Amino acid sequence: MRERRRDTRIAEENKVIMTVPGARSGSDQGTVNFCFTRDISAGGLRIMTGARLQQGDVVGLEIALSGSRRTVRASGEVRWVREIYEQEVFEAGLAFVDLDPESEIALIGHIYGKRAGKRRKPGA
Repeated sequence: MRERRRDTRIAEENKVIMTVPGARSGSDQGTVNFCFTRDISAGGLRIMTGARLQQGDVVGLEIALSGSRRTVRASGEVRWVREIYEQEVFEAGLAFVDLDPESEIALIGHIYGKRAGKRRKPGA
């Protein structure tokens, strides 16, 4: 089966603070949810969350990249949602829709740096 994604992705857990806007959450300020990534690429990410998201939702994301002191801030559009556990835990795929250049550079450096580290042979 051919991979449809155009961006290189890595499987890793990163802490994410996700803000669902007020109109969707029923609150003026929106709701804040703590979740984590399952994988991440320069184009988007897959998260595990307790939030009930819907395809098309646009959420705010603050991603703490593991192994570094970098934080990426972006907006993400929900592309798909899948129930994992009894309507309490969900997995969702999000595409970045608003990623500032500094965050994009940090993200690309993080992803390709991790991939290069995997290719190194022990003792090299």
